[in-house]
Amino acid sequence: MAALDTAALAELTALAADRTAEAREWSAAGRPVAGYVGADVPVEVLTAAGFLPVRLTGDPGAPSEAGDRYLGRGLDPVARSVLTRLLDGAYGPLDALVVSHDCEASLRLFYAVRELHRIEPGIGLPPVQLVDVLHLPHRTTTRYVLAKIRQLRAQVERWSGRTVTDADLAA
Repeated sequence: MAALDTAALAELTALAADRTAEAREWSAAGRPVAGYVGADVPVEVLTAAGFLPVRLTGDPGAPSEAGDRYLGRGLDPVARSVLTRLLDGAYGPLDALVVSHDCEASLRLFYAVRELHRIEPGIGLPPVQLVDVLHLPHRTTTRYVLAKIRQLRAQVERWSGRTVTDADLAA
């Protein structure tokens, strides 16, 4: 049992040391990779469409000149770092990006990426979609969130070129 634990720990340590290794392998095999930012992204939709969902993380201590240029220095340093890494290609090849509206920094990151697509189309950023999941105990909130998840599902289907069925989601 100890040898198994050591092997599992070694694998986890290797994955933590290079968080983009699996995404690079997935992409090299011709399969799509979707980066996501925020706590409220329903990764099940991405997985059901054949994407490997990769949570994008930032490093607040790392240089973030590119992110600072577009987001300003007053925004959360992690969001600025994520944008810098997106611009530098540090996450590897991403076929899509989903950002949740879980905080102001994530929302501003989404708007910056969307605007960069508009004003600098050759900048090399993946297509982006915002998903807004509210957490209020109201029927109207549930209807709103369902509509937003359906919009995300439709966008993911366009990106992947395949229909995401209820059976895909259940699997």
